[in-house]
Amino acid sequence: MKTVKVILFLFLISGMFSACLNEENNKLFEFYWDQTYCADPWGNSTEGNTGLGLAVEEYLIDQGILGAKVSFSTEEERRQDCFACHCTSGNRIYVQVPFQFRNRILELGFKEAE
Repeated sequence: MKTVKVILFLFLISGMFSACLNEENNKLFEFYWDQTYCADPWGNSTEGNTGLGLAVEEYLIDQGILGAKVSFSTEEERRQDCFACHCTSGNRIYVQVPFQFRNRILELGFKEAE
């Protein structure tokens, strides 16, 4: 009887631990990329944010990152007064990804949002 209680206790503990791990894996983490005029790895979209969002999502899928959610914000203070490829346009691309892709998206050059 004592062995059965110990086994049930261990099963209960392992189930709780597994639930915590799954909760962490389902949590989304936010990163950003300051869009440039022409140096972004997904290219430039002339179709506005909709086309840009699809281009970013396709790029991330090609890089093995699944389940990303893309959004944008524009702030004039981030815009640089030059039109070279490396200059920023003022658009910031936000990407939310599951925990398991956190290190990979950092490797791609995204920055962790605060």
